[in-house]
Amino acid sequence: MKKIYYILILAAVSLAFNACDSEEDLIDERKADNPLPGEEIPTGESGAADFTTYVSIGNSLTAGFMDNALYTDGQQNSFPNILAGQFRVEGVGGGAFNQPDINSNNGFNSAFSDLGMGLIRGRLVLDLDLDNDPSTSDAGPKALEDGELPTPFTGDKGTLNNFGVPGVLLGQVLSPATGGPAEGNPLYNGLYARFASNPGVSTILGDAITRQPTFFTLWIGNNDVLGYAISGASNEAIFTSPTAFDAQYESLINTLLSNTEANGIVINIPPVTTIPFFQAVPRVVSVPEASRAELSAGLTQLNTAINGWNMGVQANPGLSDEQKAALLRPTLNTDLDNYPLVIEDLSLSDAAVPIDDMGNMLVIPKVRNIDPTPGTGELLPFPASQEIPKGTGISPATPLGDEFVLTKEEITTITERAIAFNTTIATLVAQNSDRLKLYDINPLFLDLVGLSDGEVGIVVDGIPHSPDFRPSGVFSTDGVHINPRGNAIVTNELIDLINREFGASIPKVDIQTYRTVLISTD
Repeated sequence: MKKIYYILILAAVSLAFNACDSEEDLIDERKADNPLPGEEIPTGESGAADFTTYVSIGNSLTAGFMDNALYTDGQQNSFPNILAGQFRVEGVGGGAFNQPDINSNNGFNSAFSDLGMGLIRGRLVLDLDLDNDPSTSDAGPKALEDGELPTPFTGDKGTLNNFGVPGVLLGQVLSPATGGPAEGNPLYNGLYARFASNPGVSTILGDAITRQPTFFTLWIGNNDVLGYAISGASNEAIFTSPTAFDAQYESLINTLLSNTEANGIVINIPPVTTIPFFQAVPRVVSVPEASRAELSAGLTQLNTAINGWNMGVQANPGLSDEQKAALLRPTLNTDLDNYPLVIEDLSLSDAAVPIDDMGNMLVIPKVRNIDPTPGTGELLPFPASQEIPKGTGISPATPLGDEFVLTKEEITTITERAIAFNTTIATLVAQNSDRLKLYDINPLFLDLVGLSDGEVGIVVDGIPHSPDFRPSGVFSTDGVHINPRGNAIVTNELIDLINREFGASIPKVDIQTYRTVLISTD
């Protein structure tokens, strides 16, 4: 049985593939990249930094989570693991870097598993579906059927270096409840509990401090914005307040610096609504021919009612211009070739018009077309792509609900919250500038989507990269997390910063030796 992750309407793209689609090919490619006898072995210097014991603290972006799962190859391609490899270059002085290995080829895809039905799905792959009729193609990310439940980490917990835990909010890094107990505990995270030094007593931060790092990276806070955005701005419980964030981040920084002598790099929160999760689902569709006649008739009837309501509002002498503006209702688009999807909008005014002389009224539903304006319009999270093929969003009778839409107001709220959090991060780094350096990741993300120069994508080492999960992209197939190539790019950005701020001379990685997405044509 084939499990489809997202049903996406993909633009026709001409793709040329090299013979490195399998993990075996990638391993051979990595081996081929190692210096041969007689080749110059890279060297470097540590400058003012000490990389003897490097520790990374963060969430899924630090753990190597990608393709909607934590799996072995993803962990091996986490940015901290890549960075630690460069710290071990001769002359730089870095030591071993141990991760809480998941020991799973496919990992556990919680979003697309059903434990009650015995279905355990694994990571996503990009299914090109090259042999199918395009009219019936299910090309797009799909979940592998052979997933594996996470198991407890059996290695030496006392020598770990990567304390990235997928899914954690900032507050969970500080709380012992993150490690347990599981029952009735909203803070519990099983991916921390599996390697916690003392589940239910220890904390992620405490375990990291116990290692007495000489250098660290800290990338936390993304989920305090991202979780709310992914829910379609429908779950306030996971939208951290600025007051709570300020207190928690200050506590984290103060505790880390006062209990170690380490210097570190702090990475801030990227512009979350620019990621493929919010950009890949088309907001304008061509309505299937078979549905057009019925839809057109329904739109005509509804627009007649809306126009009648609006005429009554405009003609009412007891209303101010401001009141009239609040009561007017938008008509629905009738261009079925370029049809903006219909969404529910509970902020619209109540409206009804008479339909006969008996006093019966037609209640006008609170629906409108989505604003698809590039760059400034509204967005559809990935889960909407599973609803649209069912007809949701086509008829005003079945609009896309709030959980499947980010409105302009919600996007503004999310953006402003991320800016507030980043201001807090920048302020705390500046207050401790003798030991902390800030890597602002926003320019990289904005450059990727073309908001900085108008050109979508970036060129790195002469290679074009796109802001998506195509074979040329830097994102994994979940549309949220970067892929190994993306992690290599971030690693080189961090190396540039470390070399500049600490006077080091650490060589950068060759990004071409890191894959983008894994392809399946089954």
